[in-house]
Amino acid sequence: MKQIMIDTNIFDKLITDSYFPDIWNAINAQLIKFLTTPIQEKEISNITNARKKQLISIIKRTVIPLVQASEAVQYPQLTPDIQIAYTAADSADIFVTEDKPLRQWYQNHYPNHIIYDYQQFLIWFLQNIYPYLNY
Repeated sequence: MKQIMIDTNIFDKLITDSYFPDIWNAINAQLIKFLTTPIQEKEISNITNARKKQLISIIKRTVIPLVQASEAVQYPQLTPDIQIAYTAADSADIFVTEDKPLRQWYQNHYPNHIIYDYQQFLIWFLQNIYPYLNY
């Protein structure tokens, strides 16, 4: 099972994608596991669109605590995005975000870790997970 940290901006893409049912089935089949932190969960709780909030609520995910970054001592005001990135680097096999500056930061700090935008994630999913779904 691949553990995938998904940034909050991925939920919007996910719930409108035609492959959403397949991704949902892969989660339920325990082929992939979505991870979030309390930061993403707080952002989700602030969504005012009832339909969007309901669709996101059915996506099974595991909330994990934020990893304390070594830079936190030097930079106590780390942004929430960087805190999520540190946690993804420590806990996830893949980090998925649409935030280009965050992807660049992550690639610079963790060149041996995988980070995708949504389209890259979808390609990975179709090549590596979709064939194992029992339809």
